[in-house]
Amino acid sequence: MGTFVLIAYKVVVKVLAEAGYDFAFIDAEHFMKNPKTIEQMMTACITLFVRAQDNL
Repeated sequence: MGTFVLIAYKVVVKVLAEAGYDFAFIDAEHFMKNPKTIEQMMTACITLFVRAQDNL
């Protein structure tokens, strides 16, 4: 079970992991374009997929 994450906070991903989610998609195509923010979110205990912009 997974979901999209549109809020740029590591705690959101941690809450999803604790709630039993298996994965999450970070939408960096339209939101969260700061690589540092994405890097911080990736340290949470959940599998993350990043939807990147075309020009990255």
